[in-house]
Amino acid sequence: MEENGEAAGPSAPGPSGDTTDQTHLPTDDGTGPYPGTSLNNTQPQSEGADSRPVTRSIALTWDPDPSGNTNGYRVYVRGESTGADYAFDSGPDTHLRMALPTGERYSFTVIAYNAAGESPPSSTLQCDLF
Repeated sequence: MEENGEAAGPSAPGPSGDTTDQTHLPTDDGTGPYPGTSLNNTQPQSEGADSRPVTRSIALTWDPDPSGNTNGYRVYVRGESTGADYAFDSGPDTHLRMALPTGERYSFTVIAYNAAGESPPSSTLQCDLF
């Protein structure tokens, strides 16, 4: 869509409509899933000497930008206690699988982007990988 001859930026990724085959992780206070993003069950990727997983595989999915004016998506991940920041570009795909170190609480945010810039961030999703 164009406004005043300039390309409009994408809107924030919208809430999820179809949640089949997805497990939404609840908030810490047990109030339920975050709208717009979801995490599939995590599976251990590798194990340390004490047989605890060193990394876990996370599958994050979201609904496409409703404007249809998107070139791709970026997922920003922050390790809450370490302050480690990760950025993943999924291109036009509305899903991303990543392996993250265990023993950490992570925050996930998704943005849509195009030639005009980035959308506002999605709602933040948090999960603990212990």
